Amino acid sequence: MTIDEMLGKIRTASAAGDWRQVQPLIGALKGMMSEKGRALSGGQAAQLVEALAGSPALSSGTSGGVDPATLINEVRRLTASRNLDRKALQASWDSLYQLLADPSAKIEQDDIRAVLAGLKSARAFDLLAKTADRSLARMPDDATTRRLYGQALIDSGQMYAGIEILKSALAIKPLEEAERDEINGLIGRAHKQIYVDHVPDASTPANIKDQFKRNLQLAIDHYAEGYNADIPNQNHWHGINLAALLVLARKDGHHDIKNPTGLEPEDIASRTILRLEPQAATTNDHWVLATLAECYLVRGDVERASQYFGQYIRHPRADNFALSGTVRQLEQVFRLSPGEGEGGKILAALKEAQIAAPEGKFSLDGDSLKELGKFAGTAEHKRFSETIVPGGGYVKLGLLQIVVGRAAAIAALCNPSGATQGTGFIVRGADLKPDWGNDLYLVTNAHVLSDQNLTDFESEAPLRPDTVRIVLEGAGGMHLECAPKARWQSAIAKHDVVIVPLKGDLKEVKPLPLCSPGIRLQPGDPDKEDPHNSASRVSVIGYPLGGPLSLSVVGSINGANGMLVDLGSRTKGEPDPTYLHYRAPTEPGNSGSPVFETESWTVIGLHHEGFDRFDGRPKLDGKPGKSYANEGISIHSIRRELAKAKI
Repeated sequence: MTIDEMLGKIRTASAAGDWRQVQPLIGALKGMMSEKGRALSGGQAAQLVEALAGSPALSSGTSGGVDPATLINEVRRLTASRNLDRKALQASWDSLYQLLADPSAKIEQDDIRAVLAGLKSARAFDLLAKTADRSLARMPDDATTRRLYGQALIDSGQMYAGIEILKSALAIKPLEEAERDEINGLIGRAHKQIYVDHVPDASTPANIKDQFKRNLQLAIDHYAEGYNADIPNQNHWHGINLAALLVLARKDGHHDIKNPTGLEPEDIASRTILRLEPQAATTNDHWVLATLAECYLVRGDVERASQYFGQYIRHPRADNFALSGTVRQLEQVFRLSPGEGEGGKILAALKEAQIAAPEGKFSLDGDSLKELGKFAGTAEHKRFSETIVPGGGYVKLGLLQIVVGRAAAIAALCNPSGATQGTGFIVRGADLKPDWGNDLYLVTNAHVLSDQNLTDFESEAPLRPDTVRIVLEGAGGMHLECAPKARWQSAIAKHDVVIVPLKGDLKEVKPLPLCSPGIRLQPGDPDKEDPHNSASRVSVIGYPLGGPLSLSVVGSINGANGMLVDLGSRTKGEPDPTYLHYRAPTEPGNSGSPVFETESWTVIGLHHEGFDRFDGRPKLDGKPGKSYANEGISIHSIRRELAKAKI
């Protein structure tokens, strides 16, 4: 769909006063602009303003005639879904947020709390903070709203702001005991994070440790407020954090830290184990298992800790978000390093599980992933991965090194100020066109990087070969330079590809392997069971949202990754270009990423457009219906076009 077609849809829905339809369409327009790097022309911007200005939904007031109960139920339904539709949630939330500012809109306090709880469970912390902030005008003395507001701020990295909101919640009278304990635990968590952010390891200078010792003391005090030594299973997360921080204070030489309980951390851990262990075999709470594992770490019993971490990882509720929090606790509070020492081997296995978490995106931090790669080649890897996941662990021996190797040739494409605006990857010339030899080239989307001297181009890309900064984060942050002009470029409407020669000493750069001409790709139906696993599986590695190098994973990295759902031309009988449609999580910034077939981990395509959750896109090769999937350009198609080109 073109931007003009999308504007037409917005105009129609706006004229009909259908604000609930206008909202997702505007979200989809924003997505098109972000993914394709296209700005609205002056005329298009005028059309959008005119369409919205004439909307009965806007002119009739903030509520636009929308029933609050309908919006609330829709937000709750979306946040309860295992597969969160972020764009649909944003659209419904936008309308609800407007209603909250309308004093005439009748919205019950219990409904507001239910929406806040749903946004928390969906981890939509940006929306949660804004909703809670606006809700306080309606219910200023509601401790639950203030507590959720504080949690949202903490989870978005605003520690001190979160602490102040939480302290205001503690001041509300009367305050239920359970609510008070939750608030104290969150304040403790915020102060803990401030301390470990500034004192990352034992080598931190003594003056810095002393400067932030107050935060460590406050964290211990607030966790102790929620801990009852006689009922250690009641708030067990307070207890294990209290014990872990007391051990951390000991490691950092804070011998004058006050311990409100008077109990040694090992004693706190033992009391918790005594109460929680009988529940371990039947619990539905994955945090019980994680707490037991950490308690055994406090006691120095790595073997027992690994057994409980194994149960925790296999628990159905231990998703990528939970695993990330546990990994962060082991790295920042227990100070473990992947593969180093007995505890570090547990951390390495946990990080492997993080890669394999369903619907996960794993950040490929260069140094730590190299540590994991080394560990995967050792005899200890088998022992610890089989303890945590019987049957060989989440990741096949050697596979982790393959992923690390592939990541080393995937580039962040940055503007002159250093902001990442897309992804590219390095290939050997002859793998695309035989007479190009062993020279190395950068491949990415034409809508990300373009040589403006080429004429067959539809719009201006944000980056140019003569100014782009190319950074190989997976190769230790190596910087590359490219020629000022592309060797070949296609229009966005066709292959959306640009290929630029690289300059300088490239001996250390190992290009990505491209798929063989004879590779057979098999699409599958993502809505049906596939017991024979016959569909080709794919994964995308790139820089989503300008963040760190990330691997998209659906299922296990061992093979059950994103599914190829369609391939072919736009119209039946047209050989070029051949498109690929696939289910693999991507975000703006993934444009230009390599699409890997995960049996051989060779590149089969160039990712160029994200998931359209509203309209989908027509199925390929003239088939009826639509694909709700991401889209890339087949490497075969790019090779065919290069073979025809006179270059």
